[in-house]
Order: sequence, then structure tokens, then C-alpha cells
Amino acid sequence: MTEALAPGLREVGMVTSALWSDVDGDGWPDLLLTLEWGNVKCFHNNQGKDFEDWSERAGFAAAGTGWWTSIAAADFNGDGRMDYVVGNVGLNTQYHADAVHPALLFSGDFKGDGSTQLIEGYYEGDKLYPWRSRQYLATTIPAILKRFPTNASYAKATLGEVVGEGRLAAARRFAATELRSGVFLSQPDGTYRFEPLPHLAQISPLQGIVAGDFDGDGHADIYAVQNSYAPIPAVGHFNNGLSQLLRGDGHGHFTPVPPAESGLIVPGDAKALIVLDLDGDGWPDFVVSRNNNTTLAFHNNGVSGHHPLRVVLRGPAGNPTGVGARITVELADGSTQTSEVYAGSGYYSQSTASCFFGFPDSNPPKHIRVRWPSGITTVYDGPPRSATLNFSAPPTTGQP
Repeated sequence: MTEALAPGLREVGMVTSALWSDVDGDGWPDLLLTLEWGNVKCFHNNQGKDFEDWSERAGFAAAGTGWWTSIAAADFNGDGRMDYVVGNVGLNTQYHADAVHPALLFSGDFKGDGSTQLIEGYYEGDKLYPWRSRQYLATTIPAILKRFPTNASYAKATLGEVVGEGRLAAARRFAATELRSGVFLSQPDGTYRFEPLPHLAQISPLQGIVAGDFDGDGHADIYAVQNSYAPIPAVGHFNNGLSQLLRGDGHGHFTPVPPAESGLIVPGDAKALIVLDLDGDGWPDFVVSRNNNTTLAFHNNGVSGHHPLRVVLRGPAGNPTGVGARITVELADGSTQTSEVYAGSGYYSQSTASCFFGFPDSNPPKHIRVRWPSGITTVYDGPPRSATLNFSAPPTTGQP
């Protein structure tokens, strides 16, 4: 059904993660994708009829192309609409990129025998040079050793001179113009604006990402695990991070929490990350997987004076966890937290279907609104009497 419902997905590129989320608040889940060597893509759900590429219209494409790895959602700026955090390779590698001088990858026949080779390029000023050394590139294109008999002659040659201007022009070109991880924050006009995460979050690639109120202060936070052992040996590992907890302020800004303070220390090639309640106390805990290493579990000890609020939905037959529902918690001061119920999201992972909120002693919840997938909205009043609340879906007969 791809051609009939979402033809834009046929040649969308290398997808690294996906998320179903109601981007425009019309009650229909839209599809968000992160791409390697591409944009963050948004396919708008036209009331179940088909999916239209809204990447430009909604502002996601404006962030540029990158090596996007993962995506998670929460209402980071408190306006009642979902915002999105996306992982990228960061700024602490040998790679640099911007709109004028992107990181480049070319795929084409550079040997002249009908085969395909991949060659990276980088800019020095306005000139494009090959990334790899003469010896390394010669393992793919042996003729380079004859054309450039010395390393000195090779070092002076541009990429076009090395592989041939005609062959370079005929090759497929992939560009990355943005390497920073960041958040897409909802704007009053209905679009999204990309804001890079704090500099400390750029020290290593962000892989698994989750979002929610992890410290019970009434604002959504971000937790991400880091590093990548995927680059080729000539590049080496990107392994400078121990994971990042970013405390949100409710206005779309974040403060890094040092691992020594948070206790969230994840060395190695971290991959999947999920949030769940390991012991039923209402506080969100984490489980992390690592490539060629042990899985780690972190228990949340909570914050004095703050309270967790875990909301669990019981949906109708066929949707027992209420996937697609949107939950909004309104606190006493009028501020809100909003979350959605997902079935799989992020990077190689599926968190619990529960939604995690929180509040301080001085600002308890006064309303909890659930917009069910059917379109019906139910409201629960009064402060919660438990750290975990269970709500059941209402009958779907009648008008929403």
C-alpha cells in the first residue's frame, strides 16, 4: 500500500528511527522519521486517507541534513503541543559540516569498470578534498597509486583531480549540513524550530533517547545514551560520552546534569534505551543495552519534595494499552505537561506504554485530561492519591 498511501516513503533514504506522533494536534497520528544523510521527515496523516510530506511545511527540513540517529517526544516548552528531541553525531569528531561546506559522501563508478565505490569528501576553504589517505583509497581504486606516485602529490590534489571530475559529477551525492543533536520546539504559527542541545551534549553521538519528567519538578527532561563504535578503523570510535541527562525548565531550555551527580554512567557502545518503572514506585527508571557488553539498569531514587505521577491507560479490545492517546496533566499554577502513548519508538527500543509526569509539593495536579484514540476526551479532577494512576477507556458509542 506504500504507493497508494505514502509514496514519499518509497525512496525516503536510510531510516534510523521512527515515531508516530500527532504533530499538528488534529487527533490523527503522523509519522516522523530520522535519516542518515537526510532530513528529519514528517509525513502528515490526512485523516487516514494518505500521508503527505510536511517536512518543509512544518519546519523539520530547515534543520538541514544530518546523521540523525533517534527521536523522542515530550512537551518541552509547555504549550500543550508535542516537541521532539533528535540525536545526531555531535561536534566532537573529525567531521565538520554546515550548509556551505557539508560533509559529503559520493557513490559512483570511480574505477570505470561498472562497479560502485563510496568516497568521502571534505572542504578546506572552498576546495573539496578526499577524506581518506592515498594508501587507504588505493585499496578501492588501485590506479591512484600510479596517478599519484607520492603522498605529496596526492595531498595537493582535489577530490575531482583524484577520481576524475566527470566521474565525480556523475556520482550520487549525499550531504550532511547539521551534525548537532537538538530539539524541534513548537511555534505559535504551528511550525517547529530547531534548537541545538547544550554544548556538553555534543561531545559524542546520541543513540537511544527518552523524554519525560524524570526528577518530578513538573517539567519534561531528556535522557540519552551515547557513543558509536560503527565508524571504520581509519576513523576510530566515537566514545567520549557517559550518557547525558538534560534537565528541562519548561520553556524549551536544558541544563546538563553531570554523570557524577545523576549516577547515570554508561561507558561503551550504548544503543537502546527504555524508560519503565522497575519497582512500581511511580518513578521512571532506565534500562540501557550496549553492543558487545552488559545491559545496565538504573533505579530512580526520586527527589525530596517532588512526586512522581505514572499514568497507565487501559484501552479497548485490540488496543489494550491505549496506543495513540494523549495525556495532559495541568498543575495548580496552570502549567501543563503533555505526553503520548506509543508502541515502539526511538532507537532499537520500546519503552513501557506508561507516561511519566511529576510535580513538586507546592504545585500539585488539578486536572488530568486523556484524549483517547477514538477522539473522546475524559477529564479526571483533583490531586492524585497514588504515584500510579490507572484510567480505563470510556465507551466509544456516540459522538466524541
